[in-house]
Amino acid sequence: MFLLSQNPKGVLPIIKLLRTINKDFLTLQLVDLRTFQDAIIALFSPGLSAANYSARASAFVRSLVGCDMVSVGTLDPLSGELVIDFDDYHGDMPAALEGFAAHMQNLPAFNFDPKVNDGNPFLRSDFYSQRQFYDMPIYTEGFRKARLRDHAAIHIPSSENNILYVGIERSVGKAFSEDDRSVMQCMQPHLANARQMVLAQGALGRHLSDPRAFLSSGLTPREADTLLWLARGKSNQEIALILGITVPTVKGHIVSVFNKLGVDNRHSATLRALDLAHKWRRPNPKGPVRVTAKVPS
Repeated sequence: MFLLSQNPKGVLPIIKLLRTINKDFLTLQLVDLRTFQDAIIALFSPGLSAANYSARASAFVRSLVGCDMVSVGTLDPLSGELVIDFDDYHGDMPAALEGFAAHMQNLPAFNFDPKVNDGNPFLRSDFYSQRQFYDMPIYTEGFRKARLRDHAAIHIPSSENNILYVGIERSVGKAFSEDDRSVMQCMQPHLANARQMVLAQGALGRHLSDPRAFLSSGLTPREADTLLWLARGKSNQEIALILGITVPTVKGHIVSVFNKLGVDNRHSATLRALDLAHKWRRPNPKGPVRVTAKVPS
């Protein structure tokens, strides 16, 4: 899927944004298109990392869906550990989380099952009426303690083993609607792409520190240096400072990198860099290499 981002020529043309959205694009009439575009640019702006993914995802959601709290939850299915980042916190949240965890396992709206609703965003009303929800222990021991009255969720598909959901909560006002769901459907692939970008950057940092991995794709040494820092989430200004060159020169290198890799945005370039890093093998050092083995007696 094409990802709206910033490229050397500025914001990608709006027609490309239209192509990123699925057949439900017309639902974006519910939010200002410029607002949606700006929200995506903010989500993917340079500096996106594992440390700030939850904060950026929460801000992205808040800018497009009316709500009173956003949470980014990660469940380790092996250990059962549940970690939730709340963008609005008060003293009753630990007790509320304990109540939620105690009752979530057998409830499809809350059990972090990525197959619920075929992986698409869902609303509390898909499963329970308002009155049924208020009578449930997960509400009385969890949501009510958190001062929340309605719930919606977006699964974040990811290549990692953990299961991620973005929870969207309201404490007052109307229940989440079909209009809200439609906007959430448009948001889901961008949240997933941002998560994949974070994972790719982490893998890049673990597996690669040598830009020579990119030379096989036809990049010059300077273009390879530029791609390395771009893939690590650096802005054009930061790359210029690191490499001791001007920002216009960085932009020129990025244009050439995009052309040679056959991509047109930073996200795609990062994933391509990761692929090249996995395929590359560091040259053997000069001189003898010592290898030991045990010989049976």
